[in-house]
Amino acid sequence: MWAKDSKSVAFLRETDSATKEVTVNYYRIADKKLFSLDYASKADSKNMEVFKRTTYAISDDGKKVFFMVAKKKDPNAEKPDVPEIWHGNDKWLYADRQRQQTEGDIPKIALWYPDTGLYLQISDDELPSIMLSGQQGYAVLYNKFSYGLQSKYYEEADFYLTDLKNGSKELILKKQSVDLNQMGFDPFSNRILYYRESNWWMYDPVEKTHTNLTKKVTTHWDNYNTSDAPHQFGAYGNPGWTNDGKNVLLYDANDIWLVAIDGSSSKRLTRGYEKNIVYRITPIEYDWRSQSNYDGRNPTIFDLSKDLLLEATNRENWSTGYFIYNDKSKEQPIVYEASKIDEIRKSKNSAYIFQTQTFNQSPRLEFRRKNQTASKILFQSNKQQKEYSFGKSELLYYYNSKGQKLKAALFYPAHYNPTKKYPMVVHIYDVMSDELHQYVNPSFLNREGFNVTNYTLNGYFVLMPDIIYQMGNPGSSAVDCVTAGVNAVTGKGLVDKDKIGLFGHSFGGYETNFIISQTNIFKAAVSGAGVSDIISYYFNISRNGYFQSDMWRFENQQFRIGKSLYEDKEAYVSNSPIMHAENVKIPLLLWAGKNDRIIPWNQSIAFYLALRKLGVSTQMLVYPDEDHSLENPENQKNLSQRMMEWFDYWMKGEAEFKAVSKETE
Repeated sequence: MWAKDSKSVAFLRETDSATKEVTVNYYRIADKKLFSLDYASKADSKNMEVFKRTTYAISDDGKKVFFMVAKKKDPNAEKPDVPEIWHGNDKWLYADRQRQQTEGDIPKIALWYPDTGLYLQISDDELPSIMLSGQQGYAVLYNKFSYGLQSKYYEEADFYLTDLKNGSKELILKKQSVDLNQMGFDPFSNRILYYRESNWWMYDPVEKTHTNLTKKVTTHWDNYNTSDAPHQFGAYGNPGWTNDGKNVLLYDANDIWLVAIDGSSSKRLTRGYEKNIVYRITPIEYDWRSQSNYDGRNPTIFDLSKDLLLEATNRENWSTGYFIYNDKSKEQPIVYEASKIDEIRKSKNSAYIFQTQTFNQSPRLEFRRKNQTASKILFQSNKQQKEYSFGKSELLYYYNSKGQKLKAALFYPAHYNPTKKYPMVVHIYDVMSDELHQYVNPSFLNREGFNVTNYTLNGYFVLMPDIIYQMGNPGSSAVDCVTAGVNAVTGKGLVDKDKIGLFGHSFGGYETNFIISQTNIFKAAVSGAGVSDIISYYFNISRNGYFQSDMWRFENQQFRIGKSLYEDKEAYVSNSPIMHAENVKIPLLLWAGKNDRIIPWNQSIAFYLALRKLGVSTQMLVYPDEDHSLENPENQKNLSQRMMEWFDYWMKGEAEFKAVSKETE
């Protein structure tokens, strides 16, 4: 691993082919001097060894080398407990502790000063997660399981600061969110930026002071007041720092702010709030090769006297584009229109290429110079499409029963005839209207079995409505918003109100299961990998990176109950589809992967058994070797065809086919 200034390099060298022991080495080009660390001779290395797949890092000042160590594998290690012992006060679930033992030890970060020979192990089992301060003089350490299993999307932990000169440690933040978007590092000092109590703060490790940077600013730095889902809470973020070392850049809901690092001043740079535009610094302005800071992210420095490329999104009508910002001209558009615009690249002489697309216009690459108002098309994909009709997309606005304004993307069938009324499939999840300008190639290779263009080409309208939730009532919120969207379309006289289908996958599968137990406006439905019994799912353990109880999904995430089962049993019962299965009167096709690690397939089995018991027309497709979504192309094709046939049979009255058997009639 080369140093940032390319003046030194760190590497491993094997010293014993039999034992595979290695030394850590550092070579400095200026004085042609080689330094070596014999880690095996260190006192704490008895049961440890250098982690050979380590990621080395040399500090910016060239004085420190960071590497990893891990516990040696013991061939005579004891077998797991028989029986397994699950303690009620375990901070980590036994299953997750067992996973770690199976997968091996978590590597620890170590530090070596080549000139002095000082060696320190920084992280350990108690505090395994680590981030380095901007000047690499300190390490921030934490353990996201320090308070046990928490019902939060981002756990809270105690954050400790270790002085890398001597290894001394101090507690600087208690019960702070582990969301990495809520912590940053001043690149010109060792000060630490963090978000807490609706404000951005700066901690100075030398003065040991906490300064509130934003207490005088009237805006919201997080989405607490706008998000209806606890799991979507978060600070809008800190994109970087100014090159004069005096200011930090911060985001609010729409704009970019410049805030002094001592809290003395603040300035809103962009004017997105007035135009309902969200401005963000585009990712290509970051050097992603140097963004990693172990378990955190490195700071990025911006020169605001030069052009800064911004991406822009209008969340009201889903127009998108790019703007140039600098101190003199503020934000000026390169391209901004009612289409999906992304993948921009820039040249050194201020020329840009970017991708544009709409639902019925396949992606193309366009070229435009700064200050030009027209683009040149460099490449147009799917040129043959002009010979065919894909339909079109339209953004609808309407209100639910609570008077809340909603949006939905409506996709028209190919060769639309305004004198006809068409069948329609409603595809649901959370926010779906942002699919308005997404071009989708027709294909049966779909991980969830649904392709909007397949349906428009087959004579269907497709509706993708947004859903706004009330805490404690995820099911009834979905019913209210989805029926409002359907009524908005039927009110336009576009579709046959007796031929409307419903599809959802994952959380959308749960919503589908619940909605069809509450309303009779749908003719048929498909539910993929959905929850049917939220009480049993509350007590499930899933593995999404690590083993975790699914209680958090209800208390502080997508299911939005907001309380434990024992605090509000009625909410769990009233929002559980299986408790209302007797009200389901339409045919339902269920599908699931047998190896689903997120939503166990027995959730689909339970609803299948309930509907079978009640005599409802139903089928269940189980894919033995699949997870939450389908990866096998043959299975994707099979599911896509069966879903289409299901809707064709029940909504178009087409002839019987293999996917619907006699017993379902």
